[in-house]
Order: sequence, then structure tokens, then C-alpha cells
Amino acid sequence: MLDAMAYHPLTQIQIMHRFKEVGFTQEQAETQAQIITEVNKNSLATKQDVKNLEKKADFGIRVGA
Repeated sequence: MLDAMAYHPLTQIQIMHRFKEVGFTQEQAETQAQIITEVNKNSLATKQDVKNLEKKADFGIRVGA
């Protein structure tokens, strides 16, 4: 399990370098790194997203009770 305090997401440049280390061309590495960065940015919840959901859930529980 990941320790939340120790988790540091890779930057797009770090991802690209890892692909290049295993034989990807510059173009392939850049494209893959861009795709991974976009997916992560658009698919992962931020702390603010979680707080907003908690507020909505709290409100729903109180109203529905």
C-alpha cells in the first residue's frame, strides 16, 4: 500500500525518460508521456474533489434523516 505522504507522481519528463531508457523513440516516449499525463489529470480525484463529495454526502444524510 502506498504511503500517502511518500507518494510523488512522476512528471511528464520523468515518464518520457523511462520510456526512452527501454528503447522507445523520442516521438514514442513523448506521445506516451503526454497520454499518461492527460489520463491522470482527467481521471484522478483531487483533495478538493473529495472534500466536495464529503460535503454533498453530509448534506444528503442530514436532509434525508
